Amino acid sequence: MDTTELNNDLKKLIAGCAEEGYPIECFRVTLYDDSELEDYRLYTLQVGASWIYSMSCYDALVILVRVMHKTMSAKSRMKIWNFDILDQNEILVCRNMQRNMVDQENLLENLSLQYQ
Repeated sequence: MDTTELNNDLKKLIAGCAEEGYPIECFRVTLYDDSELEDYRLYTLQVGASWIYSMSCYDALVILVRVMHKTMSAKSRMKIWNFDILDQNEILVCRNMQRNMVDQENLLENLSLQYQ
């Protein structure tokens, strides 16, 4: 998968969040796994927004995962290793450590166990 397809899907994720009433104010993509082969690279999505600051990490991640599954292809979701939730100072406050971003039901169940 080339990065153009991933970037297009990430733009859809940002737009999808805004359309659902959850605009993203801070969005960064960082390389999680610096593989020499582009097909094997994995990424972390760092997200910050004012709506996130007033809720639990679990609730914020559930929203992000649901919008991600509506807007991004399975191929693109496979490139995402995790989400980092940032506070208003862009400091990491929580991270989901789920590798399987493709299976939404399993991911939401694991988030529930991780944060509640």
